[in-house]
Amino acid sequence: MSRKSYLTPSMTALLLESHAQGLKNQALADRLGVSLAQVKRYKKQLGLGSNDHRNTLGRRGEQLVAEALRRGGLPAVVMPHGHPFDLQSGSLRLEVKTSEKPQAGRYRFRLNTKRSSNHARYRYTKDFHADSDFLVLVIEEGGELQHLYCIPTALWKPNLWVQPDSPFCPYASFRNVLHLLRMALAA
Repeated sequence: MSRKSYLTPSMTALLLESHAQGLKNQALADRLGVSLAQVKRYKKQLGLGSNDHRNTLGRRGEQLVAEALRRGGLPAVVMPHGHPFDLQSGSLRLEVKTSEKPQAGRYRFRLNTKRSSNHARYRYTKDFHADSDFLVLVIEEGGELQHLYCIPTALWKPNLWVQPDSPFCPYASFRNVLHLLRMALAA
């Protein structure tokens, strides 16, 4: 592999076709005969997103929350990939987690403090209490926001389960309550 590789028209066509087929970064690098870092640069240059479903779902959840905040009259800035928190609303730091598939009518949100990079190349620690003020749990269906839970980070647990249709859900009082963020911003 050459250290410096330029994106030719034929490489661009192959990259676009391979990305559309759902190939992930390492497979794209292998197909193009370039480094993983180069594939990431090419994708950024072409505005191509991730083909990893979890990443795509997470970014979509962040966008849905940002739209909901703006509709509710609150500021919303989506932070770049790799930032300690996902969204900023005024002075509030929001960690967004998205789920789309219920298990027996409940949605699970994993908030692990030990995380692995893509392909488990390295591990790092996530400190939710230091990095965020609220956990925003998103339930989406077909790309549409169904429910949004604004939970203070002080209530963090490694696994949070919500059940939107149950009055017994321990987080029912945090469902669809943007006014909690508004009150926190006013404090």
